[in-house]
Parts: sequence; structure tokens; C-alpha cells
Amino acid sequence: MLKLLALFTIVPALELFLLLQIGSWLGPLPTLLLVLLTGAVGAWFAKREGLGLLQQLRSDLSMGIPPAERLVEGALVLVGGVLLVTPGVLTDLTGLALVLPWTRRLIAPVVLSRLGGMVSGGSFKVDVGAPRPAAPDPRSGSTPFRHPVH
Repeated sequence: MLKLLALFTIVPALELFLLLQIGSWLGPLPTLLLVLLTGAVGAWFAKREGLGLLQQLRSDLSMGIPPAERLVEGALVLVGGVLLVTPGVLTDLTGLALVLPWTRRLIAPVVLSRLGGMVSGGSFKVDVGAPRPAAPDPRSGSTPFRHPVH
């Protein structure tokens, strides 16, 4: 609950405060242009890094290298791209750290390790749900179960 409060209340309040401070230093129009510029550059950079990661993933898979770290890096680029197009100073800095290759390569193993710990510790669970009954078979009157597609 406290994490959600911080995420949805405290972080936007800090972002607004910082943008207002920057606006008082630079003026409203330059601040608006700065927000738009960081969003556009961030989107372009995230796309470029994401496409590069896809090429690396293909290359790694063709050589038999497990994809876990590249997949985590891809998720980090995706989250970083979203943060970069979100207006704000803190979100831009965090998004940049997730998109830039040298910082992302430092963060990805930590995220992978924490995910592994959550899975092995039982605090991370995936519920695929129970099979749902299908429509009755008109020929036999029975209701077969559909099995989830893997």
C-alpha cells in the first residue's frame, strides 16, 4: 500500500515540483519544449535500443545462449521508453538509466536475480487458471474441457 502511495502520489508531486522549479528558471515555453524534446528523443532512443536488443536476442538464440538476460533487458527498455515519454525529470532520469546500454547491463542482472529469488522463494506465482469447459459436443452431449494452449 505504501509503495502505491509513493508511486501514484509522492512521485507525481515531486515531478510537478521539479517542473515548476525548472519553469521558473527557464520560463514556461522553454520548459514545455524541453518536456516535448525529451519525450521525442526518448521514444526514438528506446525504439533504437529495442530493435538492437531484438537483433542480439536472435543472434544469442542462434548460438544457443539462454535468452533470460536479453529478455529482461528488453523489458527494461520498454519500461524505460514509457518513462521517457512520461513528462517529468525523475521519470526521464530513470527511463534514461533503463534505456542506456551501459546502465541497463548493470541493472538487468540485478532484476534477473531478484526475479529468480522471488520464483524460488515462492513469492512470485503464476496462475494459469483451471481449464474452462467448452461448449457441449452436439454429437455426444458431453462437455469436453479445453486445455490451455502453451
